Amino acid sequence: MQYKEYKGIRLSRLGMGVMRLPVEDQDDSRIDHRAAKAMIDRCMESGINYYDTAFIYHGGKSEGFLGRALAEYPRDSYYVADKFNLQAEPDYQKQFARQLKRLQMESIDFYLLHGIQDSFADTILECGCVDYFDGMKKQGKIKYLGFSFHGSPEKLVNILNAYPWDFAQIQLNYYDWYFGDAKRLYEILEEAKIPVMVMEPVHGGTACKSDGGCRKGTEGRGTGCIPGILCHAVGHEP
Repeated sequence: MQYKEYKGIRLSRLGMGVMRLPVEDQDDSRIDHRAAKAMIDRCMESGINYYDTAFIYHGGKSEGFLGRALAEYPRDSYYVADKFNLQAEPDYQKQFARQLKRLQMESIDFYLLHGIQDSFADTILECGCVDYFDGMKKQGKIKYLGFSFHGSPEKLVNILNAYPWDFAQIQLNYYDWYFGDAKRLYEILEEAKIPVMVMEPVHGGTACKSDGGCRKGTEGRGTGCIPGILCHAVGHEP
């Protein structure tokens, strides 16, 4: 496993997202715990130490599963990322308390404002949650505070001016780089010296579909396989 230095710690360059786990009877809220736990164990054995979950994943069951799956490992052997979802529970204090309880942890390593879009960016920045989470950071309940983003380059600049963020998470893959705003978003973050966490490195799986998927129109760019797609994603960061 390759690692990247981040503020004095070593993060695996590949993380494990706990959003699309195996489920039972095609019910997203019924995680197949045996199969999913085997995946987490394989990740730990392979040196992956970054695990990304959120309040809404798997119908609210992802955090609890992840906490139980990691409980047998030393707490300093992995890092957990979790997210505040404004639409699911506007009461940020209540949501944060529930997340700690679900995870069965005293603190969250990487905490994000979840999936900010232009339509509600101002609302989430003005609701008081940033000040509250900054307070939690000062208390040691949050180690690093950031946000995940699905908006425009113009709105990203506004968000960066609102708080001294520790990191940002954007959708970065060869498709979004060439046909979306990923390249410009990355450039803005790099100029601001904000570390980038990559989400959707294979565009939700569509970038590697056998029928071509997102590959259409990208011939000749050297990214026609999984290794090429992932190398494109992990090769871009400040």
